[in-house]
Amino acid sequence: EVAPGTGGQVFLNLGPLRINDADQVAFFATFEPVGVGTSGIFIGFPGGSTQKVAAVGDVAPGTGGGTFRDFALIGFNNLGQVAFVSNINGGTSPRAAFIGTPSLVSSVVAVGDPAPGTVGTFASLPGPGGFFLNGAGDLAFRTNVANDPSVGNGIWIGSASSPPQKLVVNSDPTGTPLGGNFDGGITLRGFNTAGHVLFQSNPSGATSPHALFLKDLTNPAQVVFAAGQSAPGGTTETFDRTQFAFLNELGGVAFLTSLQGGPARFGWFQGSGASAPVKVALEGDATPVGGTFGIAGELFAAAGQFTNTGRLAFFADVLGPNAIGTFLWTPGSGIASVVNTDDTLPPGANPVIRTFMPGASDDALAFFAFKTGGRAAWFTKPLGGAGGITRIFGEGDA
Repeated sequence: EVAPGTGGQVFLNLGPLRINDADQVAFFATFEPVGVGTSGIFIGFPGGSTQKVAAVGDVAPGTGGGTFRDFALIGFNNLGQVAFVSNINGGTSPRAAFIGTPSLVSSVVAVGDPAPGTVGTFASLPGPGGFFLNGAGDLAFRTNVANDPSVGNGIWIGSASSPPQKLVVNSDPTGTPLGGNFDGGITLRGFNTAGHVLFQSNPSGATSPHALFLKDLTNPAQVVFAAGQSAPGGTTETFDRTQFAFLNELGGVAFLTSLQGGPARFGWFQGSGASAPVKVALEGDATPVGGTFGIAGELFAAAGQFTNTGRLAFFADVLGPNAIGTFLWTPGSGIASVVNTDDTLPPGANPVIRTFMPGASDDALAFFAFKTGGRAAWFTKPLGGAGGITRIFGEGDA
């Protein structure tokens, strides 16, 4: 299809996308005929026309006449606003973040802009993971500061219509019972429509070397959990470091943390700045499908999905049955299995072999593969003659 606003170029590849509650879709796309940096950000919806927000070569507002060089999609809200970050050709800034619609694109922050709450300037802007767009059209971002010897980095909140405001910088006092200053390791984890920002830090001079915090622009920070605090539902475990964390619209927080001082090395928990954490699942706990949770094996997945009603979906290995599953925790009801690799495929499903890795002798082929259902095994099949596939051994065998 022709990409609108590109002089007749057609869509070549469709990249990362976001969807809002009105079924509008914001997406990144490249075009052909292929040229250098032929890409853009668009918004469309079923049954309607697709509209361009910005494309490479368009003037980038707030950058002194620079033009867009590339795009990374940040988020898309129910107001129909899409947030993105772009490197800039020419102008007065090499990189900036924007909020746009098909009718208007506005700069939120650019490298070199004054950093409010400091005497310095914004020294860099992160990739998409360092930004969060909320439902009110505000953009929270974590970045570094130049030309202020007392400030290295922090978190700010801006929008298409108002300049950034400082939420917190590394030299600020935590203002919590932990004491000390926020110092290093400030990492942005979430931002909701009410303006609450979820972030972690490794405070200096505090009673804990690591904590997960909630804060907005007008109120002091609250501690969701702190390293060294007793982990609920365990034996002798204490909290250690944040692995993943999610913030919902009501200020609830679900988090995966490493643990110390006990048999469980990792656990999922839920809490908030106003209420103490409660256990969702600890590594080694019994699962509803048998065996025990193997959370350590799924740290890479970041599979948590956290609803406004406090329900959390997460991945875990199932040790014993040797499976991988998705589980749902509901406050007051506990954990239920959603699906796991020991489940029977639904009627009409066609099992297939995937991830094929072969080797061969003079008269037989041996290969390692996954079958639908998730388990890996070795198989063999004669070459050049009669005979089917024979399973040798695989995951879950004695």
